[in-house]
Formats: sequence, C-alpha cells, structure tokens
Amino acid sequence: MAIRAKQSVARDHLFVSYAQEDRALAEWLTRKLTAGGYRIWCDRFSLLAGESYPTEIDTAIKERTFRVLAILSQASIQKPNPLKERTLALNLGQQRNENFLIPLNVNLNSTQLDWMTSDLNYISFSNWADGYAALIETLQRMNTPRPLEQQGASAAIETFTAHTPIRNQPELLYTNCLPFAKIPQVLRAFSTNRAVTRNEFATSPVFRRAYRVNARTYFSFDRALTGIARDVFCTNAGQWLWDQNAEVLGIPSINVVSSLLIKSFFETCIRKGLQETPDFKSIFFPGGLLKDNKIYFTGFNGKTWLLVVGQRIFRKLEGQHEICIHHLAFRARIRRNLFSHFVLQIKAGLHLTDLSGATFKARTANSRRKKIAKNWWNDKWLNRHLAICQFLNEKGGVCFLGGASDDSRIILSTNLITAEADVGIDEEQLGVDLDEFGVAGEESEILEADDETEGESEE
Repeated sequence: MAIRAKQSVARDHLFVSYAQEDRALAEWLTRKLTAGGYRIWCDRFSLLAGESYPTEIDTAIKERTFRVLAILSQASIQKPNPLKERTLALNLGQQRNENFLIPLNVNLNSTQLDWMTSDLNYISFSNWADGYAALIETLQRMNTPRPLEQQGASAAIETFTAHTPIRNQPELLYTNCLPFAKIPQVLRAFSTNRAVTRNEFATSPVFRRAYRVNARTYFSFDRALTGIARDVFCTNAGQWLWDQNAEVLGIPSINVVSSLLIKSFFETCIRKGLQETPDFKSIFFPGGLLKDNKIYFTGFNGKTWLLVVGQRIFRKLEGQHEICIHHLAFRARIRRNLFSHFVLQIKAGLHLTDLSGATFKARTANSRRKKIAKNWWNDKWLNRHLAICQFLNEKGGVCFLGGASDDSRIILSTNLITAEADVGIDEEQLGVDLDEFGVAGEESEILEADDETEGESEE
C-alpha cells in the first residue's frame, strides 16, 4: 500500500507535447494550467514551480506523468519528437487501460489525423478559450492532481519575470524606410492647350511623373513633358523652389512633392519589370523576371537567397486540390512624419494567384496568405525587405528615379534606415530556437522551393 501511495503522488504532472511552431499555444496553456493548480512539464520552461524539466523524457512520461497533453497541428503531426512522445503515451495507455493521451486538435480535419490518434476523442482547440474549458472539464472528470492549488497563480506569474530577455549590449534595429539622397529643388508647372481628362492623365505615360492641379495645369520635377498627343501642347507656366514656398498655386508644396516622389518610384518599378496588382495598391515580382525566380542578396545574417515566386498546394473538399502561386510583393508610401525628411516606406507582402494568373476572392486570399506566412518571423520579413532593396539597387546603394537631367533626377537610397538601441534582446532567454526556423545559413529560404506542397484545407 505504501508503494501505491508513493506512485500516486509521483504521477502528478501533465506533460505538454508540441511542435515549435505551436509554442505560443504551449506557453499559454502551461501558464493557464499552472495558475489553475496543475503541475506542468513544458520544455519552454526549464523551471516551473520548483520542478525542473526532465532530462530523460521517456522516464518522466512513464513514472512522473499523470497525462500527456498532445497539441495536434499541421506542424506537429509529422515532427519526430512529438510523434515519439505520442507513441509512448499511447503504448502506456494501452498497458494501463487508461486514456493516458489527451489530444488537443488545433487545425486538423479527420483525414489529416495519423492512424494513432484518428480513433481517439480529441479536444478541439480551434478556439483556445473553448478548448481550455473542455480540457479542464476532462481533467476534473479524471480527478487530475492539483498539487499547486495554493501557489499556482504566483508560479505562473513568475514565468514572466524569472529570466529577463534583456541583454545589456547595443543592438541594431532596422526600419522599413528608405531615405531620399536627393530631391530636386525646382518644382515646375506646365499648362496644356486643352483640357486633359482624368482617365487620360492616369493612363498616359507622359503624366507618370506629373501632378494634376486641374485639367490644364500640371506640376513636375522634369524640364519638359514630352510625348503628349499632337493636339496637346505643353508650355512652361512657371517654376518655384518648393522648400521655400509653403504653397504653390494654392496647393501645399509638400503634398505635391510627396505625390511626385511616389509616382516616380512606381514608374521606376514598372521600368524594372515589376507589375502592379489589379487593385493598383501593390507592386509584385512576376514569374520569369529573375533567373529561376531567385534573388540573391545580403541578409541580416549574411549572404542568402529567396524565391520571389513560389507555389503551394491547397487541398480542397472531396480530395481536390488547387495550386496557389505566391509572388513577393510590397506596398510603398511616402512618409514625412517619421523623420525630419521625406522617406519611402515599403511593406513586404504576398500577391496570390492561381495558375492562370487570376486573383482569389479576398477571404480565400487572406486565409492562404496567413497559412503561407504563418512561420515567417521578423528575420524572414526583414530578409524580404532587404531583397527588395537589392533589386532596386542600381549603383553604389542608390536607385535613380525621375528624369535624365541632374536637376530633375531623384536619388533614393536602397539602404534601410537603421538605429541602435542601448540594449538588446537575448533570443536564448526567450527559448527561440533560430535553427528550427532556418534563420542561419545560406539556404535559409529553402522552404520556398517550387515543389513544396502542404496538405492544408481551405475553409
């Protein structure tokens, strides 16, 4: 009887099995259960409520664990370690004739569960709050030990303060802004001998670097607007130093300059072979623009490359599937309220199409965009911004926009604005395994290979 009592006390842990991609849920669940009085083993916390994480996982599961909580997701279903832990838990459950494994299903349908877990009653965690409530009900029904009933809440709070991720060393910070190395000083006005419609203004290449004041008057940095249809003649209607005039022809000069800068930038992107999305909000890399659709560049961690065009396979209902083509894309805007001068702010993203080049409905596109980029952390988004900068670079870290003459040429730096913080963040204290996400190394973007497929369901 004494031995049984000792064993009953010893098996008082809940072991959380998960893949690194689901660590946010694992952390949240561990803290919630700890605050509720349960003793948890989760490798995200080396020491929790006086219990160090075991070095011998098999022994800990066999001798000290009351139940194994297995987080099932697209990421964990085939990962070696979670698979090994689930297999051990299922075998122990069969030996003991008890439901030793409690599956927590995040985003898998019945056809995606492996043969080991497909017959088990799982708890749905598509909604964390509902899933947690169902889990607590299950644990209470099993009379799960709660050895931390008195100190669980304080133990959970300590996980936020036990180890500081702050490193007392300077750290380089990147913005997504590019400074203008040169902006022409002279703003020129032109008049036409007939009214130009808004549609003609929007579609004619002549006006790509012009600002429309009205149907007959236009601003530009260029000395002349050439190539206009024969019946439309342009005459010089004056010029101003915009930085010395708050308004020009009744329009705030900085508004005119902002418009001319962004129009010149978009014109340069089109000249370089990029294309506009159908809604004209973003610029994207079309297939075939670069050899093998690859761009080589110096990332924040050294030389690397990524595909500017890739594909994913999305499984639909009834065994059907659809190929989604994803293009590296970005939006751009002029900002004059972030620094003391004009800057171009770029925001990297994805443009999604089917094989024919047609775009998806907004809901479908947003869903697929989230699934494709769900594991793209800050380093990957930074690399995409750096890749765009490399593409724009023409000579010596700059890109030339606008006219051919020196006084009308705009020079954009292709080096992101950086700053230095007095302190940095120690990723090891955060428990982030950078190698798990392919941050280091020349092949860091290998996951974007054309033949990559994912068996994800479309909602």
